[in-house]
Amino acid sequence: RVGTYKSAVEPFIRNDMSPEARQNYMALDQAELESWRQAIHQARPKANVDAFLKDMNGAIAAAGGDMAKAAQASGLIDRIGDRPEFEARLAQLGGSKDNAPGGYKRIRLASYIADKVERKPTGPIGVITIAGMIVDGKAAPGTAGGDTIAKEIEDGIRNNSGVKALIVRVDSPGGSVLASERIRQALLQARGKNIPVVVSMGNVAASGGYWVSTPANFIYAEPSTITGSIGVFGVLPSFQGTLQKLGIGADGVKTTPLAGEPDLLRGPSPEANRLIQTGVEAMYGRFLNIVAAARHKTPAQVDQIAQGRVWDGGAAHQIGLVDGFGGMEEAIAKAAELAHLGKDERRIRYLEPPTSFRDQLLSSLATQKDDDSAVPGDAFGALARQPQQQLAEAIAEVRSVLTGPSIQARCLECPPVARARLDKRDLSLLELLKAWLS
Repeated sequence: RVGTYKSAVEPFIRNDMSPEARQNYMALDQAELESWRQAIHQARPKANVDAFLKDMNGAIAAAGGDMAKAAQASGLIDRIGDRPEFEARLAQLGGSKDNAPGGYKRIRLASYIADKVERKPTGPIGVITIAGMIVDGKAAPGTAGGDTIAKEIEDGIRNNSGVKALIVRVDSPGGSVLASERIRQALLQARGKNIPVVVSMGNVAASGGYWVSTPANFIYAEPSTITGSIGVFGVLPSFQGTLQKLGIGADGVKTTPLAGEPDLLRGPSPEANRLIQTGVEAMYGRFLNIVAAARHKTPAQVDQIAQGRVWDGGAAHQIGLVDGFGGMEEAIAKAAELAHLGKDERRIRYLEPPTSFRDQLLSSLATQKDDDSAVPGDAFGALARQPQQQLAEAIAEVRSVLTGPSIQARCLECPPVARARLDKRDLSLLELLKAWLS
């Protein structure tokens, strides 16, 4: 790995956090908490959030042990009521409907989107979404396939397509270095055709997610966006510890120092380790140069704020990794400004490939179903699910790291991009991991 704060591989080599990782996590979490507090204060000025956070048990005791009354007394909620009262309030706000469950009018989100969102927009501002893990080759939505997204960009900016500006919506912790570079090169082609590129960062745009953001003329982030993590690591599993415990040896001959390397049974040789580390360091140097050129800094200046460290959006703005705060609305306005488009020309088009008939049919059937999820309805039920969810997410991360490319620009400190589920395969994987990591 390269980077003092690139702690992505620490779960594989340590039983605790390094001091550097602890420092980075604490700074990031404090910034996230402050952003959350400011948002609550702005939305509910009378809420006594600070006192509630400081002594939640005291606030609940003062309310006679009633958590709902404690939340109301602190200004966190407005009313206390049961389900029928809640549904009556919905009917009051949105209209009543006697033959509907609960007696209020409703529409499924998917049905609303299908009715209101233009299916084939032709605006001059193209929108590309890079969401999920960045992987090599082609991939369906939910995972950012390097070839898939690059082709969408290249098709969108071809001659006479009508695209005069690009917005890149990034919500990704990174992934494959090669796939990230494939996407970056496609965006540079757009810049070469005088098509301005504006990046809008979502919850996460770190590591490879920042790599693909570097071609932008302007980068927007939210104050709570997690970004940075400019660092590189490589992971190779080896089984020498497991074989030693089983009393099994592995041996052989080699004609050159690197023949048969990396040896997963005996562990990589010092020469192989040095070769892999050299490759990781070279990739880190390239990352620094890319960011330096994009942000008008020297590689040495970028190295000081890189080192794999993760930043919140506010800190990232202060150190020059992003240009301003905002979401899609601000990105659309900036893209129109850079492309010299009038206010009546600020229409967008999504550059995803057309939906097949099969996908349209499945989507239509899905909108007709009740999409209420079977999740616990009380707070303690939700808390009880958290350990299992954390375990599933950890195993999903391990599987994706070990099955992904050898060298990755990826932020494992970032929140998971998708909810993982624990299945039967993971029970055997747990036993395998126990042997690997022991």
